Amino acid sequence: MDGGSRRAELEAVMRQGRAEHRSVQRAEIVLRHVFMGMSVSETARRCGVSRPTVRKWASRFRDSPGLKALRDAQRTGRPRRRTARDEAVVISLGCQQPDQHDRRDVRMTQTLIVELAALQGTVMSRSTVQRILATAEVQPHRERYYLFTPTDRPDYIPRRDAICDLYMRDLPADEVVVCFDEKTNIQALGSPYPGRPTAPGKVRRVEHNYIRHGTRNLVAAIRPDTGEVVAAEVFPSRGFATTEAIAMLETVAQALPAMRRIHLVWDNGSTHISREMGAFLGSEAGARFRVYYTPTHASWLNLAENFFSRFTTRYLAGRRYGALVELDDHLYASLDDYGARHAKPCRGRTIPAWPHRERAPWQTKLDTSVRRSSGSSTKSPNWLDVGSVRALGERPARWASRRTTSGRPCCALPTALAPSTSWTYRSATRRAGPTLAFAAFPTSLQRNSLNPFGSRGSSRLRRPKPGNELPISRTSATLPIQPVVAVSEW
Repeated sequence: MDGGSRRAELEAVMRQGRAEHRSVQRAEIVLRHVFMGMSVSETARRCGVSRPTVRKWASRFRDSPGLKALRDAQRTGRPRRRTARDEAVVISLGCQQPDQHDRRDVRMTQTLIVELAALQGTVMSRSTVQRILATAEVQPHRERYYLFTPTDRPDYIPRRDAICDLYMRDLPADEVVVCFDEKTNIQALGSPYPGRPTAPGKVRRVEHNYIRHGTRNLVAAIRPDTGEVVAAEVFPSRGFATTEAIAMLETVAQALPAMRRIHLVWDNGSTHISREMGAFLGSEAGARFRVYYTPTHASWLNLAENFFSRFTTRYLAGRRYGALVELDDHLYASLDDYGARHAKPCRGRTIPAWPHRERAPWQTKLDTSVRRSSGSSTKSPNWLDVGSVRALGERPARWASRRTTSGRPCCALPTALAPSTSWTYRSATRRAGPTLAFAAFPTSLQRNSLNPFGSRGSSRLRRPKPGNELPISRTSATLPIQPVVAVSEW
C-alpha cells in the first residue's frame, strides 16, 4: 500500500463521527508530522499533546505503517491468580457428568462446577468458571443427538445391496416388486372458525386454533414398476396389528393372482417381525412372498416412503376436517384420485452434476486414486461424479459423458459392469452435493469418511493416467464396483 492510500485511511479515521478520541488524535499526529512535514513542536502544539507523544506515535507508524500501529500495545496486566492446574480442574469437571460425583443434577452447571472445584482445593467465582469454559469451548449445558453409523452394523451392507439389486435387475414376467409401509397418526384437525381464501396480495389464512377429532393410520402397498397402489386400507390409530398386516398381505396376493413371486420390501416394524407374521410367511398362504427387510436407519430404501411423501404433500398437508369420518372419506377418495391421475412408473433419469471446480467453497477436494486392476473392454471416462446421479434407467453397458447447454457436466453409470472389472480406492472425504436416494458402494469407500447414505452425500472418482497411480492406503481394498442406483420421484 502506497503513501497516498495510507494517508486516505488516516483521513477517513478523522472523519468518523463515532471513532475513539485517542484514535482520531493519533491519526492527526501522524498526518501532521509524517505526511505534512510539520515539526515536532508545531504538531504537539496543534494537537494539544507533548513532544514525546508526537515522537512515540510517529515512530510507531514509521516502523509499522498502518492503522494497527495506532493501537495500544499489549500490556502485561495483573499477574495471574489462577494456575494451569485450576483451569484443568474446571475443564475436567465441565466434561464430566454429575452422577460421577454422586449428584442428581441433569447436567453440569457453573454453580455445580464451583462447588465441586472447591472440594478439590480450587476456589474461584462463577464468572471465572464461565470464562475458562468459554475459552476452552466446553459447553456442558448443551447436547446434540447423533446417529449410530449404519455401516458399522454387520448386516447393513448385504441387506442394502439385496434391495438395490432387486430394484435394478429385470424381473421375469411372473415376478413383481411391492413396497409396503404405514403412515401412522394422520390427524383429523378441525377449525373452530372458517379460514380466509387466497386473494391478490394475501395468502390463504387458516385459524390458529384447532380441534382434535382423532387420528388414522394409512397402510398401502405400492408397485414401483407401474406406480399403482396395489392395496390400501385406513385403520384406527390403535387398530393396526399383526392380524391386520397379514390381512393386507392376503389382499396384495389376491390383487396379483398372476404373479408367482412377490418381492416384498418393508421395514422392521413390530407387525412385520412378529411370530405370527413369520408363521404366515412360512405357510402355504405366504409362500409367494419373498421378504426384504430394510436395514436399520435405512427406511429410505423403501419406495413406499416416496409415495407417502408425495401423497402427504398433495392431499393431506394443511387440510382441516369437520369430523373423523371426513378424514376417512378423504383418504379413500384421494387414493382413487392418485391412481387415476398421478400413478406412473418410477423411471430413472440423470440430473446435471455440480460445476466442476477445484477447491470450491462448498466442497472439499477429494484425495482419491482409482486405477484399473483388471482388463476390460468397457471404456470409461477419467472422472465420475457419483453424487450427480439421481437415477439410472435402462442404459447400455457403456460409459456416457456429455455436457448440458449450461456447461455443467452430466454423467451416467453403466447398468452392469463386467465381473472382472474392479477399482481400487485410496481415500475419500465428504463434501456437499446433490441428493442421493440410495446407493451401493464398495466397502473401501464405506469405511472411509465418505457418507453416501445421507441427503447430501457425494463422491468424485478420478482414474489417473497409466503410470501415475497413487500408492494404496491401508484401508483400501480392491473390490468389484457396485453400480449406483437411485430412483426418482413418481
